[in-house]
Amino acid sequence: AGASITVGGQHIANWLIGQVRDETQTEEKMRACAHEIGADEAAFMEAFQAVPAMSHAKFEQIARSLFTLSRQLSATAYQNVQQARYITERKQAEAIIKRQMEDLQQTKAALAAREARYASMVRSIGDAIISSDHFGNIVGWNNAAERIFGYTETEILGQPLTVLMPDHHRDNHLAGMARVVAGGEKHVIGKIVELTGVRKGGAEFPLNLSLSEWQVDGQMFITAVIRDISIRKKAQADLLKNLEELRRWQQATLGRENRVLELKKEVNLLRAQLGQPPHYSSADTNPS
Repeated sequence: AGASITVGGQHIANWLIGQVRDETQTEEKMRACAHEIGADEAAFMEAFQAVPAMSHAKFEQIARSLFTLSRQLSATAYQNVQQARYITERKQAEAIIKRQMEDLQQTKAALAAREARYASMVRSIGDAIISSDHFGNIVGWNNAAERIFGYTETEILGQPLTVLMPDHHRDNHLAGMARVVAGGEKHVIGKIVELTGVRKGGAEFPLNLSLSEWQVDGQMFITAVIRDISIRKKAQADLLKNLEELRRWQQATLGRENRVLELKKEVNLLRAQLGQPPHYSSADTNPS
């Protein structure tokens, strides 16, 4: 069985596993085939018996699992490429946001125009961008945030950030905000962390979060760039499941091969008791 591994539509490798024969092929048929093609019958049958038998249904099942696994590997590799691209784009977006916010402090006259450009970019970007004041209340909310969390801008503005996180994260968040506002150490700002968010209906989901800090007229604000990673997490879980299925199949195959070796040794032992030379060589009765 074999499968092609691709990344973003580009073929990068082939995955091939094992060799088996159709269990419906009998020794009588194989001996007849050896006679028909003029092959040495003993060598022909030795080669035939060395190949483990497998039903067509089992082979189809294994092949389907292999193709599913290869698709999951391809999807995960592609997602990793996309994730690397996202990190670069996110850093670029953060740099743009920071530069724009610094520009806003230079002149009051340019404030309205610059805010309009920033708002347009935030609305169109694919990741949720959420800004809060130093009290932890939401003051900025883009279209992606509405799509991911389920709240409209009207519903969420002025609400505390804690409505977007599960209960067990809220105390840590409040303590961290108090520490940063007081000028203490920043544990999360400037890093990418994986956390859990809560949608409007109460459903929790995994997310990637990065935070940046900026100030206007001496007032501190925090902007969060958030990506919903539910699909990637599911793909990883599916991949682990398929890897476990493959491991169990490999163990079962190894068990059948060991049994074949034991049977060959028993044949040699019986022939020795009858005073006959061994039918199988030592290489045939020892695992490779």
